[in-house]
This record gives sequence, structure tokens and C-alpha cells, in this order.
Amino acid sequence: NNPYADVVSAYVASVAEDPFQCTLYLAESTIPSAGIGLFAGIDRPAGSIVSPPEIAHQILDGTEDFYNSLSHLYDWDGAVSGGTFEAEKVVTIMPGMGMVANSFLPLKNSMPYPARVDSAGSGRTGPGAGAFSVWHDQTYKTEVDLVAGAELFVDYGESYFTEQRGLAGVPFLEDFKWADRMISDLVRAGVALVGDTAWWAIKDAFVENIRRLGALPTSAADLVRAGQVGSVENYLGGNNPRSLDWLATNGYCVDNLQVRRSDLPDAGRGAFARKAFAMDDVLLPLPLLQLRRRDLVTDENSGTTNQLLLNYCFGDADSSMVLFPYSSTSNFINHSGEHSNARLQWPESDPTNFHQEGWLAKSVEDILSQKHAGLMLHVVATREIFEGEEVTINYGKTWEDAWEKHLQEWSPPAGDEPGEYVSASDLNVSESRLKTVFEQAANNYPENVATVCYYRYDRGEEEEATKLWNSRQRTEETLEVDGNRALRPGFDSAVYLARLNRTLPTILQHAPAWRNFERVLSGVNARPCKVIMRHSTEDEGAGDRYLVRMYNRWNQQDFSSIPTNQVEHYVAEVPRHAIHFVDRPYTSDQHLKGAFRHEMNFPDDMFPVQWRDGYKSCELLS
Repeated sequence: NNPYADVVSAYVASVAEDPFQCTLYLAESTIPSAGIGLFAGIDRPAGSIVSPPEIAHQILDGTEDFYNSLSHLYDWDGAVSGGTFEAEKVVTIMPGMGMVANSFLPLKNSMPYPARVDSAGSGRTGPGAGAFSVWHDQTYKTEVDLVAGAELFVDYGESYFTEQRGLAGVPFLEDFKWADRMISDLVRAGVALVGDTAWWAIKDAFVENIRRLGALPTSAADLVRAGQVGSVENYLGGNNPRSLDWLATNGYCVDNLQVRRSDLPDAGRGAFARKAFAMDDVLLPLPLLQLRRRDLVTDENSGTTNQLLLNYCFGDADSSMVLFPYSSTSNFINHSGEHSNARLQWPESDPTNFHQEGWLAKSVEDILSQKHAGLMLHVVATREIFEGEEVTINYGKTWEDAWEKHLQEWSPPAGDEPGEYVSASDLNVSESRLKTVFEQAANNYPENVATVCYYRYDRGEEEEATKLWNSRQRTEETLEVDGNRALRPGFDSAVYLARLNRTLPTILQHAPAWRNFERVLSGVNARPCKVIMRHSTEDEGAGDRYLVRMYNRWNQQDFSSIPTNQVEHYVAEVPRHAIHFVDRPYTSDQHLKGAFRHEMNFPDDMFPVQWRDGYKSCELLS
């Protein structure tokens, strides 16, 4: 059900180099005080995939404490990944590009593709059901040509910077344009010849806007450079792009592993070596996001008590803190107990200076109070690893015991008779021709699924086209554009279908045609819809086209929201690839009662004693 289904093959083809060539680096960002970032390891033309296909974690109806935790600096609206229909409130955690790549709006160059649902062969009746995220192949495409060494910048949106108190001085594009004009005037006037004291006085006297102040050079010497290269390039210190030699020395290669179906039972997908590694080689760095364990709970709507994200965190049974690893491909490394070929260790050195060694001596409360992430693990080979071999670690005896207990107690969901539940992902593969609402009245789809369309409402073009139709339909039985109702089973009443049948000619006369444009198939444009009619096209291979009734998502953005005065909104000529099935809210495997939930465990000799609850130092005891 991914409209960009070719992204995986496109990325794999782009990295199929012989000999091995690193295509993605993690290193210090070129943005001042921004920590780490991601960099292209090879030239990337516009429209190419820049990161390994990644997993997406849907946080469903989370607690306010979770939304107010450090995670709010890293999460995305659920619509970006396509997971917005999983529950009433959904945010997505997307490791790799979604958490490591920084946002620098003047030079944003990479955009996310929606994830697709794939259970990786683990059926609903198996013990792995609901135990791992089925949202896969979340990746990013370049919007412009990038040279090797260029930093990858995504678009967080301006609101991200206006809502964070510590980001008030981050300039926007308009601020840099203003700065370029001012710098040009100052250089012509000879101000660049003055010293730093005079330059600071000029800024204090004439610049009050803090973002504009941030766009200006910090020193008089930089004023000359900014006049030559522009304020944006000057802001990045002339470091973008970085040289590949610099990245290899001062960063990490983070595409050493590639993702495919795991060789292990009930494990979903796994991480496989793209090249051979010697014993003690660092396979992957794992920057860690600190979270409070009790914040990873769900509300009463879900069958589980803990968010699925817990399964991807490292922790200890006696600690209230868990750590989520968020580098590329890190969430695909599976457990193989004593047969594992890799281990975790704290860095002996970190060329990015991200890892804060001193945090290992801090208390849990001290770490959880930090306003940024600052811990890192290394995944290190415990023996020679061959190219193409799956990389595994040991999740620990406590995790292993919990999994064995789950295997003994697991039973398939009660009431799921054969054919009663069919996953949306299976229907997206099997149903090339969609049933209309009239056909569904006699032979409906399973109750756990609904249809969603990729469509953006255009107020100027389509409001006029539907005005006449809507003026005729203000009747008591008319249903509104509210998508909540459209996602409920049994939504289409006999009264509605009868009236719909009578008025189809008028609908067809006024319904605007579906419009294809760049990124119409992105997750933010997904909305509930109903298939009313279909017809075959004369173009060979074009497939069926559909007349569809569109609804607003409950969290639809204002710019694409159908006005509430448009009681019904229909769109014609919608192609099959713009319609897909989704699991109705609270019906997917992630909500299964009894689904496995347990964090991965640190080796005992690695976990600082200060991080265990109730720890008292000798100093305090004395």
C-alpha cells in the first residue's frame, strides 16, 4: 500500500557498489550547536533516495508526559508516515533520517515518503503479532541535486522553531535574505573594515529581531566572507559540503547494514552486513534518546498497556529510564542469544563528540532532565562477520525469559474466525479492482478495514465546481465531511445509498477531476474516502478510474480541509494507486491484547549502578 513502492529497490540499486562505498555518514552538523547530522556519501541527483528504508513507530494515544518529554523534539505528525488512522491521536518516531537529520529551512533538500505496512511474514495468529512495528520502508528523497559530503536537511516546519523557546534565534529564509541586503550595504559602506566591538555595537543599535540577528555574521571578519559567499553559507561556517576524508575521520558510516526479511522465526525484518567485518569492528553507532519508562503507556482504547516503542528500547528491570536507539537501521538488529555475532559497548572514543561520558555517572533524574540527547552505544563485532550475514546481538536473559513465557501463554485473538480479519496490507495486494459502496452493501469488506485516498482539496478550483451540488443536498439524512464517521463500520445507510443512486448524474456533472501533482501521494494528503463508481479507461495499462466521496481527516490541515459547508464532496477520475486500504482505528496488530512488550536489556557489567532505582551513593549513606 505504499504509493512509492519502488523506493526500496531504488535505494538498494544506488548502494550496490563493488567495492563497498559508504553512501551515508553521521557526523557533527554544519549548523552551529545542532549536534550530529547526516551527510551524503556520494553524489545524489534530485529525486533519488538518500537513506536506507527505515522503520516507523506509531505512538498511539500517548500520555501527556510522553508528549512533553524529550521525544517531542524528535516526533512527527502521524500523517507523515501514513499512520494517522491507527488511533485518535498519533505521532510517529522515525529513526535514521527522521531523528538524526537536522532541519535548516533555507537549504531543505530531503522529503519523507510514507511508510508501508508489511508484517514480514508474521501472521496475526503467530506469537510475534503486534510485537514489532509493521510500518516499513520509511525513507527520503532529494529535492535538489546534492554533491557528496552535503548535509541532509529535512523540513520540520517553521512552527517547530517558533514553539521551542531555545530556537528563537534560528533564522528563516526571509531573515537570511534580509541579512544579505544589509551585508551588501555595509560592505559597500566600508563597515567591514571596523573591529568586532564596532560591529557588535552596530548590530545592537539597528537590529532588534533575534532571528535576523542570528542571520548576521558574528564578527567583522566574517562580514567580509558573508559578503562574498552569502549569509547562509557563512552561517554554516563554510563547512557544507564537508569533504569525504573529513567525514571518514570525524564521523561514522551508517549504511554498513541493509534491511531484509530476517532468517530468524517471528523476528520480522533483520539487519544484514553490506560488507565483511573483522572482530571488534564498529558496525554502527547508536545515539540514544532517554525516556521515562512510565511514559510509554497507552490509554484504555488499546488492548496493550505499553507502547510498542518499548520493544525497541534498551533498559534494566530495576531502572525507570529506558534508552531508544535512533540511528539508521539500528531498530532491525535482532536477538540471537549466545549465537549472536555482535555486542553493545560504550564508545572507547567518539569522533562526533556526541557521547557524554560523564552522563554514565549521573542519576536517572539528572539524565531525564537534560534538554538534549547525549548518550551513544556502539554495535561491535564479536567475531568475523561475512558480507550478507545477519547481524544479531543478545537482548539479555531477562528479555529471553519474558519471550519464552510469552510463547507459552500466547493464544490467537479470540473471535478471529477464518476470513473475519484480513489485514489492510493484504487487501492492498489482492484487491486490484475496488468494490463500490453499492457492491459492498451486498458483499462488504472485513469490518476492520476502510479506504483512504490521497487527495488535496483546492479551495479555488473545486469550491465553485461543487457549489451547485451541495446547495441541493441539505437534507436530514445527508452525512457531513467528517472522516470519523466514514471510518466506522456500517457507515453507508440504505437511505443514503438510495438517494445516492438517484442523484449520480448530478454528482458526475459537478464532481471535479482528481489532480496529480508533486507529492500528492504523501501521507499528509491521505484522507478517508468511499468508492462510489468505477469505469475502465481507454488507455492501455491505465487501470480503472473511480468516483470517490472525500472526507476530512480528524486532524486535517486547514489548507487542504474541505469546508464544512460542503456537505458532500465528490471527486472523479481517481486512479487506483491513489486509494488504499487501512486498518480502522484500534484494530491493527499493534493493539492486540497480550502482544509482547519488553525492553531489550543491557549486559549487567555495562549498566551503571547509578541508573538503578533506589540507588544511594556511599557519600549519601555516610
